[in-house]
Formats: sequence, structure tokens, C-alpha cells
Amino acid sequence: MELVYVTSKLKIIFESFEGGVQNEKKKILTVEDEAIVAKDISVCLGKIAYEVLDIFLRAEKALDFLENNKPDLVLMDIMLAGNLSGIEASAQIKEKHD
Repeated sequence: MELVYVTSKLKIIFESFEGGVQNEKKKILTVEDEAIVAKDISVCLGKIAYEVLDIFLRAEKALDFLENNKPDLVLMDIMLAGNLSGIEASAQIKEKHD
């Protein structure tokens, strides 16, 4: 699973995120506390043939989701509402799932 930090002014370039079966959609989990930005990311990813598994506004919910799901990539905002920052959540994800 790859972790990518999302900054506030995001331009997504996934040229380095290739591999695997050509026809298989890569599964992405997005963690972004700005709902409009999160929705825009989801729409953009769908247009370029990625499958967005879910969008979470808080890191805690994303960590719960990852207990039973394994995306190919996690897009993580570094400044999130809630008790955990994106950096702290990413460290936990790396420790548990990498």
C-alpha cells in the first residue's frame, strides 16, 4: 500500500503509480477533511480510471476502515480535523499495514 500526502492546493499526477494488471483498477482511499476538495479528488480519480473505495474526513475513521480493507493507495491530507493529524495517521498505517 502506498501513502501519499495531500496538500491544500492539490494536483494529482499518478504516472509513478503504475503496475499490476493493466485492466485492473487501482483502489484508492482518500482522507481529506475539506468535503469539496475530497469530492473533487474522487471525481478526478474516477475519470482517470481509479476506484475510490471511500472518503473519510477524519483519520480515525480511515484507520477503522483499514482494519478490513486494503487499498492500493491512501491519499492523506496532513492537516486534518480530529485528534490525529495525517502524519500521525500515516505513521500508524505504515506500522500496521506496510
